[in-house]
Amino acid sequence: MKQFLVLICLPFGILATLSGIRAASFEGQLVAGDEELSSGEYQDKKTFNGTKGQTVEIDLRSSEFDPYLILRLPDGTSLGNDDYEGDTGRSFIKHTLSEDGEFVAVATSYRPGETGAYVLNISTGGSGLADATRRIERGQLKEGDDQLTSGEFRHTYTFAGVSGQEVLIDLHSADFDPYLVLRLPDGDTLDNDDFNGDAQRSQIAHTLVKDGEYRIVVTSYKAGETGAYTLEYPQSAATASSGVRTEQGRLETGDSTLSSGEFKDTFTFEGVAGDRVLIDLRSTAFDPYLILKLPDGEQTDNDDHEGSNAWSQISLTLEQSGTYSVIATTYLAGATGDYELVITRRPRDSDTEEVNILETGNLATGDSTLNSGEFTDDFRYALTPGERLVVNLRSTEFDPYLLIRTPSGETVDNDDHEGATTHSQIDLPVTEAGEYIVYVTSYKAGETGSYELAVEVAEEQSQPTPSNDVEAIALGETKRGTLGAGDLELDNGEWADVFVIDGAVGQTLSFDLRTDDFDPYLVIQTPSDQSLQNDDFDGDTNRSRIDLPITEAGRYRVFVTSYAANEVGDYQLSVTTGRSIEQPAPSGEIYGVFVGVSDYGGRSSLLNYTDEDARRIQRALISSARMPASHGTLLLNSEATRDAFETAVRRAGAQATSADTLVIFFSGHGDRYARPNGPDRSDPDGFDESLEFYDREMIDDDLAALLDSVNAGTVLVIVDACFSGGLAKDIISAPGRMGCFSSEEDVTSAVAAKFRAGGYLSLFFAESLTEPYADADVDGFLTALELSHYIDGRYNAHVKSADPGWVSTANNLGYQKFVVDRGSIRPLQNLFRR
Repeated sequence: MKQFLVLICLPFGILATLSGIRAASFEGQLVAGDEELSSGEYQDKKTFNGTKGQTVEIDLRSSEFDPYLILRLPDGTSLGNDDYEGDTGRSFIKHTLSEDGEFVAVATSYRPGETGAYVLNISTGGSGLADATRRIERGQLKEGDDQLTSGEFRHTYTFAGVSGQEVLIDLHSADFDPYLVLRLPDGDTLDNDDFNGDAQRSQIAHTLVKDGEYRIVVTSYKAGETGAYTLEYPQSAATASSGVRTEQGRLETGDSTLSSGEFKDTFTFEGVAGDRVLIDLRSTAFDPYLILKLPDGEQTDNDDHEGSNAWSQISLTLEQSGTYSVIATTYLAGATGDYELVITRRPRDSDTEEVNILETGNLATGDSTLNSGEFTDDFRYALTPGERLVVNLRSTEFDPYLLIRTPSGETVDNDDHEGATTHSQIDLPVTEAGEYIVYVTSYKAGETGSYELAVEVAEEQSQPTPSNDVEAIALGETKRGTLGAGDLELDNGEWADVFVIDGAVGQTLSFDLRTDDFDPYLVIQTPSDQSLQNDDFDGDTNRSRIDLPITEAGRYRVFVTSYAANEVGDYQLSVTTGRSIEQPAPSGEIYGVFVGVSDYGGRSSLLNYTDEDARRIQRALISSARMPASHGTLLLNSEATRDAFETAVRRAGAQATSADTLVIFFSGHGDRYARPNGPDRSDPDGFDESLEFYDREMIDDDLAALLDSVNAGTVLVIVDACFSGGLAKDIISAPGRMGCFSSEEDVTSAVAAKFRAGGYLSLFFAESLTEPYADADVDGFLTALELSHYIDGRYNAHVKSADPGWVSTANNLGYQKFVVDRGSIRPLQNLFRR
């Protein structure tokens, strides 16, 4: 049946209220004697009935006076507009109605006393949003919830939207000042605070322009605010073509439970044999566990997908037709909190052939740029879970850099695939429905030239997910495994196997990884998501070991991986226990060399606050760690030459004894230099990392040789500079050395401007000495473990938060992560007396 737009033209003055009319046009005239606003302007009023969710467009035009348009809402608030798009003869308002009731359109003028003819058009679209298409969530922000980087608590909800859909999102709270954010599939955001001036209400009305997943963030205007709220938002659109179902839920006391006591929510769907299904369960509030019950009563389950304690996933091709039950639950009994469950189904008749796309382009002056100045082109592809995206970028005219942003805003990047400076590659399984954005850019700012981008989209070979992506290891057990293709792949291309073990407070667990086939690297993730790492235990490139006193009960994740990407081979991992051994108090003296370069005299760009970093660390060691002032050498800006640094280190190293500690601190520029002879065992990526002094650089090999001349029994090296993590392999290569580095070897370091510090590591290390929080057992000593835990926790809170998405670190757009290498330094070794 065709639909017709009803247009009614009525002369001024005869209309009282319009009801059920889609559009109406009025010709009127402001004249002396009309009703006046309180400010003296003449006004004519037109009223109409509206329904919640409708979109109304009101257009006022006049060639005889400067028109001004007002829309009065049923709650007494008003919207106004003057000079729409700069046109002094037109005013226009488009508004999605947030409630049922009588609305008033007011035609008036910009200045008092103006008169003349006008035309007023009122049109309404849609039939309103019925309760069946709206979800109402009543929640409560509270201590312990997930937080924004600025400290506000937040809850997240999602819905699937379709292009052209008009949505209205409404947030109310009488307990705090609510703030509303809508994250679009392309990563952009809309936000609102104090809708129509109401400090207890925020609202977003928006017409969607893309199909995909939309995320709603409920938060507060100020950090730390808590209380109850009510959120109204659209149900997910019925999109049979995508087959995506999103459920926002909460496990809480009173829910049904498994026989073992875990709370659970159950969802069902009708499956057809041959369909492909991907089920995704995520939570930041608890450790999610996913169960799928098949029509025949069998079940498959998953925990810790890809080693993540916040993610479980099941992917399979259905072998039976019938009712499937999806159970969202937890790993530990009694755990509660919010979660997101996404069920994606692809019917067996929706098979698509492999897509191969070849894009050619040119990075050129005038292109869009990243914040750090690199030119960029972007390409967009709508993808569905169950597919695999393989992207290859090649150029012989610049050093290509590849970045992909997923629909949820996460990023994956690559530079120099397999060491080739002309080739970048990303191979990405698609786990979210929506738009994937491929960014073609360069490693350095200002690079230009032609490139070739090859994009392949193929169907992922879908097999049932194994019952666990992780494997349990017991105390006293030795696991033998093989690292290689098909294992979990880390961000930089290393393969990894993941094991879990439950730890009890009071234990000391020793994790020992050995292999003759590759350079092993060991990572332990604690129940509170702290990360401990070791490479080359006691200088042995075939062994990594972590001795961990258990201070929190729960499940510990053990990542067996390699130092460099693509290393493969057999290994053995052992877990043993022992009594926690009290470490003696430091008996020797502390010496220090502190370097801060802000002004490079034109040799390199100016850095803010890095010279102050060196002063801050020296003061902290003197005031809070008992270092005699005479034992410290401070080198700032033009004083910080390479020769001056070498002289200071040799002098302090000669004065120190085996009972003493030497602290070497550097804050300034770091860089990377291609090795003349290519990769070797200590630098398999083919690059030497450097400290950039005022006059020239010092590469990692030279720094390691300098440290060999030091007599101190303990050497603590702290470097807050770009690419500093690459120094670890060379300098933490002898007993008694420990290193703290501001970022990984291929990641730049950001200036901590909001803290008025040159770098985050500098600030957090100083805090660990001067503030009481790092001393976890409050015994007056700072151990190696307490130091690394404290700094890592501060990084988690302020440097690599998931909101707003990532920390842009110049050339690589990656997360800046704290890197610590304790070498042979034991976790409980006391470094400083407070």
